[in-house]
Amino acid sequence: MFVPDWPGHGRSPQGADFPRLGTEDIARSLLVLLEEIGPAVLLVHSASGPMAWWMTEHRPDLIGAIVGIAPGPPANLLRDLPDDPAAILALRDDARVGRPVYAMEDRPVRLNAEFAAAYWANTQRFPSNAFNDYFASIVPESARLLNERFNIGGRGLKISDPAKLRAHRILIVTGECDPRHPREVDDATANYFGAEHLWLPDRGITGNGHMMMLEDNSDELAAVILAWLDAIGC
Repeated sequence: MFVPDWPGHGRSPQGADFPRLGTEDIARSLLVLLEEIGPAVLLVHSASGPMAWWMTEHRPDLIGAIVGIAPGPPANLLRDLPDDPAAILALRDDARVGRPVYAMEDRPVRLNAEFAAAYWANTQRFPSNAFNDYFASIVPESARLLNERFNIGGRGLKISDPAKLRAHRILIVTGECDPRHPREVDDATANYFGAEHLWLPDRGITGNGHMMMLEDNSDELAAVILAWLDAIGC
């Protein structure tokens, strides 16, 4: 198993152009890793979802399967949003466009504790006594990456041919307490790629949010994912 640090994250050096690091830049760097280690199953979450779709379209031979935990959709499925901070602020609570936020691309983005609590640690399953440790682990992020995630200015990472992904086994997993991933959003992503969508309440698993890997039933969720991988022979 490989858990790579994106450029400018963790142990990977952060260059002066980090605020303008784009989604495709990271996806290309991850393909270099796959070219070295061989075909792999991609386990992606949130903003890395668009990277997985793009990587699979461009190098399907290197992708065995994809497990997407509340993955961002390809920008093909997102509305083009205006490149205007005031207009984006007015849409901040609009679930239909992903509750976008605007980031100025002249500096890294440092998200505050209020944001993390509202969107990532908002469920009863999240260990509230560990929130301070969790928040301390959140590093500055590329402004461009965040803008592309919301397709601000229509600059999100798109794919050209969804049919190229339909030959791959893809599982999308979503909980019902994720503010940016209502069921219809991840249903649309799954339908676009012919993927399986596991809406956790359908399995009787309730109360999960965006950071389900940190929540109190994470072992149960891991077992579900491993069973799916076993079933498809990965």
